[in-house]
Order: sequence, then structure tokens, then C-alpha cells
Amino acid sequence: ALKLFAELAAVRDGALPIDGLFMQLGRASQRAGKTSEARAAFQRVVDEFPESGYVQDAQARLAAATN
Repeated sequence: ALKLFAELAAVRDGALPIDGLFMQLGRASQRAGKTSEARAAFQRVVDEFPESGYVQDAQARLAAATN
């Protein structure tokens, strides 16, 4: 799943929303115990998609990961 989400997120002109794919990648990374990869995915949502509806969730997950 991680590889698929990463591949889909790399396609900038695809039909799927990239911010949502980064959130799915972050969540899947968390479940797999890959904390640094999860943080990176959530940080990309915050940095690259500041108007996204996922920003609050991404920020909350980043904050929880640092505690």
C-alpha cells in the first residue's frame, strides 16, 4: 500500500487529489511503524497544500508524533 500511495502521489496531473494521497500515505506509514515517512507525508500536506481541508488533520498528526 505504501508503494502504491507514493507512486500515485508522484503523479501531479492525475485524477486523484495529491493532498489526499499524502494523507493516505501518512496514515499507512503510521500503521506500518514508519514514523519519519508519516511525518514527511503530513508535512508535505501542510507545506504544499495550505488551503487543503486536510491541513488541520495533518497538523494534529504532526503534533501527536512529536509528543
